[in-house]
Order: sequence, then structure tokens, then C-alpha cells
Amino acid sequence: MIARLILAAGLLLSGAASAAETLELGRFPALSELVVRGENGDPAPRTVTLAVASRMGTDAANPWREVRTVPPGPFAVRVRLGALPVHWQLPVDLADALAVVSAEGKVELAKPRLEMPPHLPAGVRGWFFGPSGAVPLAGFEAVGADDPRVVDGSEAAQSGNDPVLAFGVSLARFQTRLPAGKWRVTLWTERQGDGQDLPAAAPLQIRVNGTQILSADRGRDAWIAETYFARSGDMDPSRTPFEALAARQGGRASGIVTVGNDGALTVELAGQPRIIRHLAAVTAEPADAVPAAEAAVEAVRAARFAEVWPVAVRPPVEQKADRLTVTAPAKAATAPGGAVVLRMTVRSPATVTATPEIVWDGEALPARLLWGQWEWRRTESGMVFSAAHLRGDASAIPLRPELPRNLVMVVRAPLWRKAAPVSGHVRLHMPGRDLDIPFSIDVLPAERPVPAIRVGTFLGFAPYLPNPDQARTQAACDMATLGDLGLSAVAPQVSTDAGQATFLADARAPLNQFSAPVVEHASLRAYAKDHSHWKTATMVAHANAAARDAGLPPMIWSVANGPMRAGETLEAEELAAAIHAIDPAAQLAGHLDDPREAVLLPDLSFVTVSANFGADRAQIEQLRRAGQQPWLHDMPRPRIAAGAYLWRAEAFGLLQGQARPSYGDTAASPMLWPTRGVCAPADLDEDLLAIAEGAEDLRWFGWLEAVEHRKYEAGQLAGKLWGEVPTSWKAAAAISPEQVASWRSRIVALARDFPARPSL
Repeated sequence: MIARLILAAGLLLSGAASAAETLELGRFPALSELVVRGENGDPAPRTVTLAVASRMGTDAANPWREVRTVPPGPFAVRVRLGALPVHWQLPVDLADALAVVSAEGKVELAKPRLEMPPHLPAGVRGWFFGPSGAVPLAGFEAVGADDPRVVDGSEAAQSGNDPVLAFGVSLARFQTRLPAGKWRVTLWTERQGDGQDLPAAAPLQIRVNGTQILSADRGRDAWIAETYFARSGDMDPSRTPFEALAARQGGRASGIVTVGNDGALTVELAGQPRIIRHLAAVTAEPADAVPAAEAAVEAVRAARFAEVWPVAVRPPVEQKADRLTVTAPAKAATAPGGAVVLRMTVRSPATVTATPEIVWDGEALPARLLWGQWEWRRTESGMVFSAAHLRGDASAIPLRPELPRNLVMVVRAPLWRKAAPVSGHVRLHMPGRDLDIPFSIDVLPAERPVPAIRVGTFLGFAPYLPNPDQARTQAACDMATLGDLGLSAVAPQVSTDAGQATFLADARAPLNQFSAPVVEHASLRAYAKDHSHWKTATMVAHANAAARDAGLPPMIWSVANGPMRAGETLEAEELAAAIHAIDPAAQLAGHLDDPREAVLLPDLSFVTVSANFGADRAQIEQLRRAGQQPWLHDMPRPRIAAGAYLWRAEAFGLLQGQARPSYGDTAASPMLWPTRGVCAPADLDEDLLAIAEGAEDLRWFGWLEAVEHRKYEAGQLAGKLWGEVPTSWKAAAAISPEQVASWRSRIVALARDFPARPSL
């Protein structure tokens, strides 16, 4: 490949770029990887942006751009140049292109360089079922679905960052040639995909040259048990994130097979549906040689995982506890209709199991206790070892000396609850002794108005429940859980192909807990994948007519959920045009993540914007002036986003994250963790509690606005907070958690001495 590639590396700090590094390249091998290393000198994560674009600088000629978040400390960003056209499905003319690397904050970038991937060990043959520019190790032969050696093949769309599992081909047979003899053959068969591609309950058989390598139930039940419920306890803090999370992925199957004098190596996959007959890679090595192929492939997987997801927060290095210690929660306050989150920590010198009990000194409030399970989790900063997975099965809490045990108690104050202090203690029954952790809560006589600003989440059906009735029952319980936490909105999943009665039931379900509007977030786009625009538009028109006849508020249909890749914006525009041509009154939504997606705005009646699209108050005001009702979505700092910033930016609401996992991504963190059984005590994520804390903050800001005309001190505080909460999201995201909490504390301090009155 001949190219003149100019690489400019610059630092962006306070709007000023540092001196750029430029690298000119001549001829370079097809598997060359552009590697940018550096160090983030800031105490917070910063972004590094890589872009490859034509010198013309037009959007149409800018097919690749990627933003990586790097944690404090050293980092590496790697780009396979030959894979760029595959990644964005557009040709990249590297002979006339610029690759620009820039970084924000105090990020130092080393001079970019080209590196070659490692090579398969000597004597090992390998076949990679993906594009040639993306082979994980040199020496792999790329095989596509249209390869003449493949029978009944279809390619899988690229998914994820794993260099081996991100591609693949579903096939019935693959045949190639090897010298006669005995060979050790290893296959990687796992498909990374979304929830609608979960395997059905069917067995998979793999035979290589007549030898059965695998015969297993690779169906839904087995897959769910191995994926969703693999986290049954604390992860070993001595294991790396890859070892703890990703090493067991891959669907590896291996065996010794004989290649005859005809030299044929035949791999056969049998099973239905087609998607379970997935093949990502195959290696073969002489059976009498020291095994090396699997280790080489797994080493590349581990190295790339570590680069894409560097460690941001390591396991605690505190010494083992020599005695039982406890941290009691601070005194909390709320008002009727509100909720508080009480946090406590227990350190035990021995491994024991504690049985908890909540003991109230007087009248009890609705409460539930959760405990934090230690795991590696993926964040914008990288991999974090944390106890943010809050287990709802608190009948038995394991204590261990090498890790503190975090306990979280969520307490609600019903609207009918009279204002009065309440207190009690959490009692942990342990072998030989009990431990009491006291708590106290002030329920203040502050009558807070129902916020006009809505806070909620996206909520799909739990994909690990194969029975549709069970999935809908679980969704109802999920909505009740979200409502109990103080959330006021949900964007649900609805059925588009199970009949009118089922659709109406799905559309009505969220109205039992939340008020309109109802915004579905993925159902329309899933339907449109398999149907024409006309068919999809007809489905929407019929569904809207059924909703009107049933007296339901209009459903808002999502046609876009960024980030939009090349060509997808036009696809969304054409879909919206088809829907409006058949049903002009149809209301459409878009969840936008890139400023270029603004071309969709004329087609939308409901829009949510992320920080990447632009979520500053000025941009919210601009959307308002254009006739939109802008909401925020998927903001990195959920508490301030759902509370103080939402109040200051004056957006209509916030929809955050995905409450239910859409697929078995072992590093992702859903808001509601999978639990065995239907409507079992919910496992919550700390991010969900952060949203709930933000919603509680929002109620206190609403109370302050409602009473500021009645007392000078209230108006004065409202003015101060209006000036302290930033109107820029970047500035808001830099606010410390302590300052965010202090805003509510100052309002609560005023409310303690504020005279109550019957209504506001």
C-alpha cells in the first residue's frame, strides 16, 4: 500500500493546541497498526480523538473518526489502517488522507509509530472469518462468507472491540487443506451480538474430519447461565479484568483430528437457527508439537482488551482487617414522597456470613438493604474494580477480610407519612455475636411540588427470560422498582409483531406507573431491519390507530439512536419520511449523539441529546426555539445530570442508560442486574442510585423555587445556586461529588427551619 499519510498530534488545553507532530509515511504493509501512546497527566479521564479524512475536509469524505477516553496515567491507542474501510463501510483513500490525533487536557502524546501485529507461532496455520485488514495475528488467512471453501455462509456484522470475536461467519461447512497427519484444531465460535440475536434453545454440534469436537446445548438456557449469571460472588482482586471477564469468552472448542492423504480439513457445524453456527477463527498445529496456537490468540485478545479498557481503579490495597469495624451512615433527611440512600461499610477480620435485620425504634418506613459485590466494571475512565453491583438478595451477606463490604439502605417516605424524625439500626447476626449499625432520618414538613422535569431510563424486556409473559411480568416489576426509587419516566420496549392486543398492553403498561409521553426506544428500528420502509410505516400507522381507538396517548417512535455511522442518517431520514407519508400525525423521536445528526431534527417531535451531541444550556435553548422539547440522555455523571444540571439547563427531562442489559456483555453494567426468577429482589447498580439521588435533588430544587417568593433567605439561596450550577456540561461534569451533595444539603438546612403551609 502506497500512501502519504500525515499525522498531526496536538494538545488542546483551554482552547489552545500545542505544537503538532507530523509523520509522513511511504509504503507500508497492509497489516500496519498506527499506535499512539501517551500519558494523561490530569487527575480525571480525558479524551483522545483520532480522525482519518480526505484533505478536502468534507463530511462525506470523513469516513472514520473515533474518540477514546483515557484514564490518568499511561495509555495506548491502536488503529489498524487496513481495517478502516471495513469499520465505516466506506473506502478510505489513504493516498490522499490526513490522520489527526488530538487530545484534551494535560495529555502528552508520544510520536506516533507504525507497528506490526504479532505472528502466529511457527508451524501454526490459522483462518480468520472476517476481513483481511482485521486479522488478529499475521499469518491468519482471511475467509469471507463468499469464499468457495465455505458452504451456506453469511457474515455477521462487526460487533465489539475483541480482535478475534468482533467478526465471524455463520456457516454449515468450511473445507481447506493441510498436510496429512494428526493436528490439534482449535475453534473460536462465540458470536458477540445484541439481545435479539440470542440463540434459541437448540444444540450445536461441531465435527472436524469426522471427529466430534463439540456436542452441547449451546441454546438460550445454557448461554444465559454461562453469561448473565456467571457473576455469583466477588471477583478475585488478583486477576486482571481480561482474566476475570473476557478470558472465558470465545466459545473455544479443541480436539485432535486426523488429516488423510487427500489433505482435506473439513469443519462442519450443525444446528438451528443459523446464528448459532458461528465461526470466528480456526487454528491448526501438529498434534505432536508443544501447544502454542491458543495461547498466542488469547495473548492478543488480552493485550488489546488492556489497551481498549485500561485499568483506571485497581482493587483496594488496604491490609486485611484485624478487628470488626463499621462505618455508620450520616444523618439523612427527606420529605414525604422522597427517598434517602444510607451507606455503611463493614470490615471483618474473618470470612463469615452475616444475616441482616432492619430494626426500627418506632414506626417503620419502607426500606430495602443491598450489599455491594466486588467486580471489574467498564466505565468511561476504563476498568474499575468496585462494589457498584448492589445485590438485592440480602438474606445472607458474605464478609471477608481482604475486601470491605459496602451496605446500602434505600428508605422511602410515603406521601402520607407525617413529618417526624425516625431512627433504627441495621443488625448483622454473625456467629458468636451481633453488630448494630445505627441510622436516623428526618422526614421534614416540606411539601414539594411534583417536578415538571422528568427523570427516567430506557427499559427493554429482560432478554434472559425466554417466555414473553414472564418478560412482561418482569418489566412491570422493573417499572415498580424504578418508581419506588423516585424516577418519573421510562422509555419501554413494545411488541410490533405479536398482535394488536399485545401492543396495546405494552403501550398501557408504563402508564400504570408513569405519565405520558411514552417513548419506545428500539422496537421500531428492530422492526425496520427486517421490513421495508413502507411496511414499517404501515405498522406504525396501524399501531397509532389502535392506540387512539383504545384511548391511549400517542406513542412516540424512535427512528434514530446514535451514534449514526456513514449512511445511517439518510436511512433514518427516509424511514421518517415514509412514516409521515402514511401517517402525517405520527410522532417520532431521535436519540442524538453527534452534531451531524442534527439533519434529523425537522423529522422529530421528541429529541434526546447526549454530551457528544451538545448538552449545554445554550444548545438546549436553541432546540427549544426550534420547536423541540429537548431531553438529555446517557450523561456520564448521572447524579448531577439528573438533578442540578437538569434544573439549570432547563431541559424537559433525562433518559439514562439501559435499565436491562440487551446482551451478555460481561463488562457492561446495566442499571438492573439480571436475577434468577421473575420479579426476584432486584439487583441495582450504583448508577441507578445516582440517578435516583439526582431525582431527589431535583425535588429539592423544585421546593426552593416554590417557596423563594415567601422568604428572603429562600430567594437568596435560589439565586446563589442558580449562579453556582454551570450552564456548560463540561464544567458541570468537573464538579466534585461533594459539592453536588452540598447543594441539596444547603436547601435541606433551609427547609428544616421553614414554616410549613397546607399547599404550595
